[in-house]
Amino acid sequence: MAVWGTWVLAGAVGSVLPYVATTFGWLPADGSWIAAIVGAAIVAFPQYIVLRLLIGHSSLAGAMWIPVSVVAWLAADLAMSVSAERITNALLSVGAIQALTPGPFRFLTMVTGVESITMAAVLGLGQGLLLARIFAARSAARLWFVGNLVAAVVMWIVIVIRLNGVSTTNQTVVDLLLPIAIDGALYAAVTGIALLAMSRRESESAAQVAD
Repeated sequence: MAVWGTWVLAGAVGSVLPYVATTFGWLPADGSWIAAIVGAAIVAFPQYIVLRLLIGHSSLAGAMWIPVSVVAWLAADLAMSVSAERITNALLSVGAIQALTPGPFRFLTMVTGVESITMAAVLGLGQGLLLARIFAARSAARLWFVGNLVAAVVMWIVIVIRLNGVSTTNQTVVDLLLPIAIDGALYAAVTGIALLAMSRRESESAAQVAD
Protein backbone atom coordinates (compact mmCIF):
# COMPACT_ATOMS: atom_id res chain seq x y z
CA MET A 1 0.00 0.00 0.00
CA ALA A 2 2.91 2.33 0.73
CA VAL A 3 4.27 1.71 -2.76
CA TRP A 4 0.91 2.55 -4.29
CA GLY A 5 0.66 5.78 -2.29
CA THR A 6 4.18 6.77 -3.26
CA TRP A 7 3.42 6.03 -6.92
CA VAL A 8 0.31 8.23 -6.74
CA LEU A 9 2.37 11.04 -5.19
CA ALA A 10 4.98 10.62 -7.92
CA GLY A 11 2.24 10.91 -10.52
CA ALA A 12 0.95 14.15 -9.04
CA VAL A 13 4.39 15.69 -8.65
CA GLY A 14 5.58 14.58 -12.08
CA SER A 15 2.49 16.04 -13.73
CA VAL A 16 2.87 19.43 -12.08
CA LEU A 17 6.63 19.94 -12.45
CA PRO A 18 6.66 20.59 -16.24
CA TYR A 19 3.94 23.22 -15.87
CA VAL A 20 5.80 24.87 -12.99
CA ALA A 21 8.98 24.90 -15.06
CA THR A 22 7.10 26.45 -17.98
CA THR A 23 5.39 29.03 -15.77
CA PHE A 24 8.69 30.27 -14.33
CA GLY A 25 10.41 30.22 -17.72
CA TRP A 26 12.74 27.34 -16.93
CA LEU A 27 11.23 25.30 -19.75
CA PRO A 28 10.27 26.81 -23.13
CA ALA A 29 6.57 26.83 -23.92
CA ASP A 30 7.03 26.85 -27.69
CA GLY A 31 6.02 23.22 -28.19
CA SER A 32 9.50 22.30 -29.47
CA TRP A 33 10.97 18.82 -29.40
CA ILE A 34 13.41 19.89 -26.70
CA ALA A 35 10.57 21.04 -24.48
CA ALA A 36 8.72 17.77 -25.10
CA ILE A 37 11.79 15.67 -24.28
CA VAL A 38 12.60 17.57 -21.08
CA GLY A 39 8.96 17.61 -20.02
CA ALA A 40 8.58 13.86 -20.54
CA ALA A 41 11.80 13.19 -18.62
CA ILE A 42 10.56 15.34 -15.72
CA VAL A 43 7.30 13.39 -15.59
CA ALA A 44 9.11 10.03 -15.67
CA PHE A 45 11.77 10.87 -13.07
CA PRO A 46 9.59 10.57 -9.92
CA GLN A 47 8.16 7.35 -11.35
CA TYR A 48 11.68 5.97 -11.82
CA ILE A 49 12.51 6.67 -8.17
CA VAL A 50 9.48 4.68 -6.99
CA LEU A 51 10.14 1.88 -9.48
CA ARG A 52 13.77 1.67 -8.35
CA LEU A 53 12.65 1.34 -4.71
CA LEU A 54 10.11 -1.31 -5.71
CA ILE A 55 12.66 -3.39 -7.62
CA GLY A 56 15.12 -3.13 -4.76
CA HIS A 57 18.26 -3.29 -6.87
CA SER A 58 19.87 -1.46 -9.76
CA SER A 59 19.37 -2.90 -13.24
CA LEU A 60 19.78 -1.79 -16.81
CA ALA A 61 16.10 -2.39 -17.51
CA GLY A 62 15.09 -0.23 -14.58
CA ALA A 63 17.47 2.52 -15.65
CA MET A 64 15.79 2.54 -19.06
CA TRP A 65 12.48 3.75 -17.59
CA ILE A 66 13.12 7.44 -18.31
CA PRO A 67 14.54 6.97 -21.85
CA VAL A 68 11.74 4.58 -22.81
CA SER A 69 9.12 6.92 -21.37
CA VAL A 70 10.57 9.87 -23.30
CA VAL A 71 10.62 7.93 -26.57
CA ALA A 72 7.05 6.77 -25.99
CA TRP A 73 5.91 10.35 -25.32
CA LEU A 74 7.59 11.56 -28.50
CA ALA A 75 6.11 8.69 -30.51
CA ALA A 76 2.64 9.48 -29.18
CA ASP A 77 3.09 13.19 -29.98
CA LEU A 78 4.19 12.31 -33.50
CA ALA A 79 1.29 9.91 -33.99
CA MET A 80 -1.21 12.50 -32.79
CA SER A 81 0.25 15.28 -34.93
CA VAL A 82 0.19 13.07 -38.04
CA SER A 83 -3.33 11.78 -37.44
CA ALA A 84 -4.82 14.96 -35.94
CA GLU A 85 -6.55 16.02 -39.16
CA ARG A 86 -7.95 12.54 -39.78
CA ILE A 87 -9.23 12.27 -36.23
CA THR A 88 -10.86 15.69 -36.44
CA ASN A 89 -12.52 14.87 -39.76
CA ALA A 90 -13.73 11.53 -38.43
CA LEU A 91 -15.28 13.16 -35.38
CA LEU A 92 -16.81 15.90 -37.49
CA SER A 93 -18.35 13.26 -39.73
CA VAL A 94 -20.40 12.03 -36.78
CA GLY A 95 -21.35 15.57 -35.78
CA ALA A 96 -24.84 14.97 -37.09
CA ILE A 97 -25.49 12.54 -34.27
CA GLN A 98 -23.87 14.73 -31.62
CA ALA A 99 -27.29 15.60 -30.25
CA LEU A 100 -27.79 11.92 -29.52
CA THR A 101 -24.59 11.72 -27.49
CA PRO A 102 -25.53 11.43 -23.81
CA GLY A 103 -24.03 13.65 -21.16
CA PRO A 104 -21.63 16.58 -21.53
CA PHE A 105 -19.31 14.99 -24.13
CA ARG A 106 -18.91 17.83 -26.62
CA PHE A 107 -16.76 17.73 -29.74
CA LEU A 108 -13.62 19.23 -28.21
CA THR A 109 -13.78 16.92 -25.23
CA MET A 110 -14.04 13.96 -27.61
CA VAL A 111 -10.88 15.14 -29.37
CA THR A 112 -9.17 15.40 -25.98
CA GLY A 113 -10.34 11.90 -25.13
CA VAL A 114 -8.98 10.42 -28.36
CA GLU A 115 -5.64 12.14 -27.80
CA SER A 116 -5.47 10.94 -24.18
CA ILE A 117 -6.24 7.36 -25.14
CA THR A 118 -3.68 7.49 -27.97
CA MET A 119 -1.03 8.75 -25.56
CA ALA A 120 -1.96 6.08 -23.00
CA ALA A 121 -1.80 3.31 -25.62
CA VAL A 122 1.67 4.26 -26.87
CA LEU A 123 2.98 4.91 -23.37
CA GLY A 124 1.44 1.71 -22.05
CA LEU A 125 2.97 -0.32 -24.86
CA GLY A 126 6.49 1.07 -24.49
CA GLN A 127 6.60 1.01 -20.71
CA GLY A 128 4.74 -2.30 -20.60
CA LEU A 129 7.39 -4.06 -22.68
CA LEU A 130 10.05 -2.69 -20.35
CA LEU A 131 8.14 -3.79 -17.24
CA ALA A 132 7.77 -7.26 -18.75
CA ARG A 133 11.55 -7.42 -18.88
CA ILE A 134 11.97 -6.00 -15.37
CA PHE A 135 9.52 -8.43 -13.77
CA ALA A 136 10.36 -11.27 -16.17
CA ALA A 137 6.68 -11.78 -17.00
CA ARG A 138 4.96 -11.27 -20.34
CA SER A 139 1.69 -10.65 -18.54
CA ALA A 140 3.19 -7.43 -17.15
CA ALA A 141 3.09 -5.85 -20.61
CA ARG A 142 -0.59 -6.66 -21.10
CA LEU A 143 -1.48 -5.58 -17.58
CA TRP A 144 0.31 -2.26 -17.92
CA PHE A 145 -1.17 -1.57 -21.36
CA VAL A 146 -4.72 -2.16 -20.13
CA GLY A 147 -4.04 -0.19 -16.94
CA ASN A 148 -2.96 2.85 -18.95
CA LEU A 149 -6.02 2.69 -21.18
CA VAL A 150 -8.36 2.44 -18.20
CA ALA A 151 -6.53 5.31 -16.47
CA ALA A 152 -6.85 7.49 -19.59
CA VAL A 153 -10.59 6.86 -19.85
CA VAL A 154 -11.18 7.54 -16.16
CA MET A 155 -9.12 10.73 -16.26
CA TRP A 156 -10.92 11.87 -19.42
CA ILE A 157 -14.33 11.43 -17.78
CA VAL A 158 -13.19 13.40 -14.72
CA ILE A 159 -11.83 16.20 -16.93
CA VAL A 160 -15.11 16.40 -18.87
CA ILE A 161 -17.11 16.63 -15.66
CA ARG A 162 -14.79 19.30 -14.31
CA LEU A 163 -14.88 21.41 -17.48
CA ASN A 164 -18.65 21.41 -17.40
CA GLY A 165 -18.89 22.52 -13.79
CA VAL A 166 -15.99 24.87 -13.08
CA SER A 167 -15.50 28.46 -14.18
CA THR A 168 -12.14 29.27 -15.78
CA THR A 169 -12.25 33.00 -15.00
CA ASN A 170 -10.01 34.70 -12.44
CA GLN A 171 -7.97 31.58 -11.75
CA THR A 172 -4.72 31.72 -9.79
CA VAL A 173 -1.65 29.59 -10.43
CA VAL A 174 -2.79 27.21 -7.69
CA ASP A 175 -6.21 26.91 -9.33
CA LEU A 176 -4.49 25.90 -12.57
CA LEU A 177 -1.96 23.50 -11.06
CA LEU A 178 -4.28 21.71 -8.62
CA PRO A 179 -6.41 20.01 -11.32
CA ILE A 180 -3.22 18.93 -13.11
CA ALA A 181 -1.91 17.37 -9.90
CA ILE A 182 -5.24 15.65 -9.30
CA ASP A 183 -5.30 14.28 -12.85
CA GLY A 184 -1.75 12.98 -12.49
CA ALA A 185 -2.58 11.37 -9.15
CA LEU A 186 -5.73 9.81 -10.58
CA TYR A 187 -3.87 8.36 -13.55
CA ALA A 188 -1.17 7.02 -11.23
CA ALA A 189 -3.78 5.57 -8.87
CA VAL A 190 -5.07 3.31 -11.65
CA THR A 191 -1.68 2.37 -13.09
CA GLY A 192 -0.38 1.89 -9.55
CA ILE A 193 -2.85 -0.96 -9.10
CA ALA A 194 -1.36 -2.65 -12.15
CA LEU A 195 2.15 -2.08 -10.79
CA LEU A 196 1.23 -3.65 -7.45
CA ALA A 197 -0.27 -6.65 -9.23
CA MET A 198 3.00 -7.18 -11.11
CA SER A 199 5.03 -6.90 -7.92
CA ARG A 200 2.83 -9.41 -6.09
CA ARG A 201 3.01 -11.88 -8.95
CA GLU A 202 6.80 -11.61 -8.92
CA SER A 203 6.86 -12.16 -5.15
CA GLU A 204 4.59 -15.21 -5.46
CA SER A 205 6.72 -16.66 -8.25
CA ALA A 206 9.89 -16.10 -6.21
CA ALA A 207 8.29 -17.80 -3.20
CA GLN A 208 7.29 -20.81 -5.30
CA VAL A 209 10.81 -21.13 -6.66
CA ALA A 210 12.21 -20.93 -3.13
CA ASP A 211 9.91 -23.72 -1.99
